[in-house]
Amino acid sequence: MRSISFACAGIGLVAVLLIVGAGCYIPIPFPRAKEDTAGQTPIREKGVNAGPSASLPAQQAISLPAFQSSIADRYRLRPDLRFIEAVARIHQFITGEASGSVEVRFADGRWEVIYDAKAVGALPEFPRFADGMGLLESWTRSCLAAHGMTLGNAVPQEKLEEIEHSLDGFSPYHLCEAGKQINAAWTQHGADARLLDAAARMHTLLAIQQLDSLGAFEAQQARALAFLALAKAAAGPSLARYEALLASELGYANHAKDTARTLELEDPVRLIVSLRYAQLRERADESSLNPLEKFLCMKALGTSSNTERVLDYANRLLADDATLDLPVCKAALASEAYVVLDVMSRALPAGATLALAQVTGQEVLPDGTKESQAKALRNLKKDPLELARDMDAYAVEADRAFTGPILLADAVSDFYRGCFVAGLAEQGIYLLYRSVDVPSAKSLAAYFGKFHGTFAEELGPWYLGLVELKEGARAPRANVEVLRRLSHIGTAGLIQAFGAMEGRYPYSRPENFECIEFFASRLDTRPQSRMELGDQMMEVLYDPAEMERLYVSALAEVSPASLSSAAWFASYNGDGGKLRELAAMKHATPYVRSTILEYQAQLDGENVKVLSGDHADLIRQFPDEWTVYESYYDYLFQRKRYDEARTIMRTWLGRDIETYDLQDIFAFCNVGETYFEQEKYQEALDAIEPVIDSAAFRVRALRARALAQLGRKAEAIDAGRFVVDRFRSTPLAVSILLRVYYTFGQDDEAKALILDNANILGYHDYRQHVWPVLIDIVGKDPARLRHIAVGLVESHLEGEGLRGLASAVGKIDQHKIAIELYRKEFEVNPNASSVLIYAYDHFDKLGQQEEGRKWIMANVPEKSRSLFAAEILLDKHHELLWDVIPNADANPHAEYVWLYRAAAAAQAGPQNDPHYQDLVAHLNAADASYYNELCRVLVGLSPEEKAYGIATNLDQVCETACYLGIMCAQQGRFEDAVRWFRTSVETRRFNNTEYHWAYDKLLLIAGENRSLKRLKDEGTTQY
Repeated sequence: MRSISFACAGIGLVAVLLIVGAGCYIPIPFPRAKEDTAGQTPIREKGVNAGPSASLPAQQAISLPAFQSSIADRYRLRPDLRFIEAVARIHQFITGEASGSVEVRFADGRWEVIYDAKAVGALPEFPRFADGMGLLESWTRSCLAAHGMTLGNAVPQEKLEEIEHSLDGFSPYHLCEAGKQINAAWTQHGADARLLDAAARMHTLLAIQQLDSLGAFEAQQARALAFLALAKAAAGPSLARYEALLASELGYANHAKDTARTLELEDPVRLIVSLRYAQLRERADESSLNPLEKFLCMKALGTSSNTERVLDYANRLLADDATLDLPVCKAALASEAYVVLDVMSRALPAGATLALAQVTGQEVLPDGTKESQAKALRNLKKDPLELARDMDAYAVEADRAFTGPILLADAVSDFYRGCFVAGLAEQGIYLLYRSVDVPSAKSLAAYFGKFHGTFAEELGPWYLGLVELKEGARAPRANVEVLRRLSHIGTAGLIQAFGAMEGRYPYSRPENFECIEFFASRLDTRPQSRMELGDQMMEVLYDPAEMERLYVSALAEVSPASLSSAAWFASYNGDGGKLRELAAMKHATPYVRSTILEYQAQLDGENVKVLSGDHADLIRQFPDEWTVYESYYDYLFQRKRYDEARTIMRTWLGRDIETYDLQDIFAFCNVGETYFEQEKYQEALDAIEPVIDSAAFRVRALRARALAQLGRKAEAIDAGRFVVDRFRSTPLAVSILLRVYYTFGQDDEAKALILDNANILGYHDYRQHVWPVLIDIVGKDPARLRHIAVGLVESHLEGEGLRGLASAVGKIDQHKIAIELYRKEFEVNPNASSVLIYAYDHFDKLGQQEEGRKWIMANVPEKSRSLFAAEILLDKHHELLWDVIPNADANPHAEYVWLYRAAAAAQAGPQNDPHYQDLVAHLNAADASYYNELCRVLVGLSPEEKAYGIATNLDQVCETACYLGIMCAQQGRFEDAVRWFRTSVETRRFNNTEYHWAYDKLLLIAGENRSLKRLKDEGTTQY
């Protein structure tokens, strides 16, 4: 039971804005209190075409820097909770008092940690392991001094030797036995530094074995940290081995490696934390290894591509040594070999049952013989609910068996409950994702709701959420509302849930920002969590500036789990040297190495000879790894080296390797694709013949396309219809049948197919899957293209589809058709004024600018042109701001027109604007109103800082921040630009034009997939 509470001021947004530098308290439990919106200006009812907000000079100014600070606080990650919880555990152990509350407060760039109004110390924003341990050691010494605890030396040597013997056993049974012995010695002989040393080792070894894939039982890691700090503060023997293991387990790879350097070169702990897996794998069969070393060898073997050896070694350990049951399972969890999942799914529930029997002493003898193991394994036949009841019974027994300050009943109970829950959860995830068995997964979910205990009762809704997301039966926001109520789901479980949500429902809607705010509120500063939040910042909030900040801090910890992310980030930064460094790491898996080669090809694609050699070398090193073949195939295919690509796939098929996924099907399809690209359509059909009965999309789609190219109409149509029916009319499936219809001139059927599936086709679907097919097949026949396009418009094709079609025909220089489509759309929807601007671009390319201007002026009343100016600003034809509104001051909303003109000048660079002098003359004669002051900043007549305090409501904050972002982007200050655009979006003024502009700007910048420094160095200014 966690006994820590975090004090936090529930500050409303307006209050935050008015209190600069007040600091940020981060609370638990979650969720945070909702914003207090009392007194705020209500959201204005205005559409995308509406202009800026009216000024409210009577209101108090809002400081934009303070507003930005409040945004940062809203998403700020708290310090690693395992260290924070250890603060309370240290005080409780030394004083014997009930745990008090721990507060963390962020101020002046650091975290202040406070325990029951006593200052504990300070941590940097992103604490390292050494920072956290330094805080705990200092706190320990302070508590020891304050409470007068002295450490004696009264425990007899024989008692210490008994404890050492139990610790050497390593298994949970032996470690719990050591805990009982330490408890008894502490009670009988008093405080002894040597007992603290033994307690630190015992808790650390339990922590590294704990099977808790959901992060719900991390209290054991906090206990290990607390006793490690106690032992170090007592200045006992070196605990470098255990500190290195614990730091590695907690995700602090650098500290683990640095600490392990004090160990012998061949010490297995030094080898494992230094990622020298190959050397450790070679030692796996040594008979002299102790149980801990065997466990480490199992982890190292799990990184090998030799799945047969991994399975053999795991089975031997499971069969030969009952005391290694749980450790082997823990190592299997970290394995990259899919086949080990079979071991894991068998062993986890067995391990939980065996552990229960061992500790209670009901079925297992102290020596852990095969006979006792066989008895325990019979419980595998039990219903999970019955096993859960066994755990409940054990919790009662543990209260009697474990009394004392070193190892309490809750620690032992949490350990085995964690193992049991992890076993069931991992089996459920396996059913859901590996075997894609949703019905079985759903039936397993029914068990969870019947378990007792806070976490067990919460596991059901969590797991059911994963199942329903897989089925598409639960929306992301609905799942977040469930997660809000599950306070015992840990960091790992939350990350898993968010991963499932994003896989099923890609974020991109601003309404989902609250999901990420909740996500941030439940994570902390451990390195993996920083990368997870960084991913969400990039993929949901489109904030590369914050993503880069989080990634830079997190990737300072180089671990196997972060290698793929490190490779992506190096590519994102254009850092070829870093990519080569990562590829040279011996612990890089074949998949990671293949990925690195793909990134290198993007950065250095002209160096074909070197990269081809690297791919070939990778295949020679890992001849049984599908990923290295697939990566080389993709590399060759993209360069149209089809014969070589085909050879690689045939080499894979010729090895006749037993596979566990769809690799062979993909290989046959890849061979067929190479023939298709060479216009050898019959050969393409022949290539996929061995897997033609497969239901895989690629097989069926390639068959339909090849049949169409061969002119086999009836077969091609049947094949295309099968794809649409089988894959439930997904956009890609629709594009396959469209290709068949257009190939055979069945334009009416194609039109019906598009209209029938309009409900599933979004903006990107039209642009990526639908219109490219039309252009590819019909683009060279303008008359037919016009007939098809006009027919779709007259059949009431929706706006998103229509605009994408007009854009697509414009890209092949069919500007007259594009203008005709826009004219027809405007006839149907005269409120869609944006199409006037889209059409003007095609008039411009035809050299008919005057005709385009006349069409605009004929359809936009003069009194409405100030609002129409917002549409113009989004377009590159900024001259229209002057041409179609020749007399701005006579307009009822002249301030809007001048603002958009100033924004257009800022976007181009004021000195590059042909109307710059006109702007200067107007602003020099204008008053000091909000809009005029903002315009002066945008055209360079006032310093940027002048705009920081002119907004008096959130609408104006939204506006000001958006325009400052436009100005900064033009100046190449992309980090500042992103911060301002985020500021505009975080006002949540969804009805403001500037909100949507800022959101689109962020999307464009993030979509570059290049670091902000690269964008600046490359002179990008189009934002």
